Amino acid sequence: MSDLLEILAAVRQDAEMRSAAEFRECRTPPRPDGADGVRAEFGALAEGGLRPALERRRANRFFAERTVDPELLAAMIRAGHAADAALWPAEQARPLEFLVVARAVTGLGPAVHRLGPDGFEPLTAISGTDELSTLVLQPEFAHAPALLLAIGSLEDALEGGGSHGHRRLLERSGAACEAAWLTAVDAGLAGSIFAGFLPSALKRLVGIDGFRRTQLLALAVGHAIDASGEYGGASANG
Repeated sequence: MSDLLEILAAVRQDAEMRSAAEFRECRTPPRPDGADGVRAEFGALAEGGLRPALERRRANRFFAERTVDPELLAAMIRAGHAADAALWPAEQARPLEFLVVARAVTGLGPAVHRLGPDGFEPLTAISGTDELSTLVLQPEFAHAPALLLAIGSLEDALEGGGSHGHRRLLERSGAACEAAWLTAVDAGLAGSIFAGFLPSALKRLVGIDGFRRTQLLALAVGHAIDASGEYGGASANG
């Protein structure tokens, strides 16, 4: 037993030392020549809008029947990438990917979309709320106007850092979704980070196999319903 405890202690000590080293490396401030680009991607949040957005942020599970602007969704994706680049510059050879599941987005049909150079591109259609409710892990989020999915490569993460690489990948997705969420809040919307889609559904819809590409987190976004009417009350955004 004592031998086993010594081995476990040694493994833990090694993991903690490697984690601390990678923590320092990943949080090295980005070069000054890239700072303006990061600030630009964060928009108003980088100019003093962060504190008000944090104060207004609430986790909303239910949303009003109002459409969402696709330009805001694009800004949320850019904010997610900017956060990832600022916090983990050494990981940008393995970038995160974002998909948007549109249910009520101005100008977009109900489908899974990818943001391309010319705007959002549909990957596969979704019939509507009824189908979405069978695909997400929490059915209430099928009623959100839009869902943002953070995708990464578990294969690359494990190759680059073993189990620690997987943990770091999860950290990256959390920071990216938080940046996207705050961008939505700053624009007057609400949201909630949640577990996302059933893995089998994503594999069938867009070929995400859970290893080469895997869903990490999801963010539901829309116009909030106030707390007193969360189960069918008025929109908190007017």
